[in-house]
Amino acid sequence: MLNRRSARRREAGFSLIEIVVAFALVAAALLILLPGFAGSLGGADSARRYQMALALAESKLAESGVLTRIEVGTQTGEAEGGFDWRREVKRGESASAGGEPQPVRAYLVNVTVSWGNARRVDLATTLLAAEPGR
Repeated sequence: MLNRRSARRREAGFSLIEIVVAFALVAAALLILLPGFAGSLGGADSARRYQMALALAESKLAESGVLTRIEVGTQTGEAEGGFDWRREVKRGESASAGGEPQPVRAYLVNVTVSWGNARRVDLATTLLAAEPGR
């Protein structure tokens, strides 16, 4: 009967060594998994910043000739969130029909948004606008 009581006591719960081993296993698993989670969070932040830069570039491209008059040259600025933008407008070929020049000229517009460590987004388009003075 004495053997039964001592056997029950030994089987009643976890020993200290079992708990320490369990904590060590959990800690090792966390050390292995945490860099993966951190990398995922960094990737999500990078994708969010890229989306913000793309939206800014699209906005600067869209306002060319609408909110601002098309002028040949370069404009630069800073935007919220640590973004720098640059819009460059160059003259393209003038349109002609039947050998006669038309009152419309093509303008090549390039917008670059940069941020962080050499990260950037480039967008370009060609716009048609009236020749100045016509």
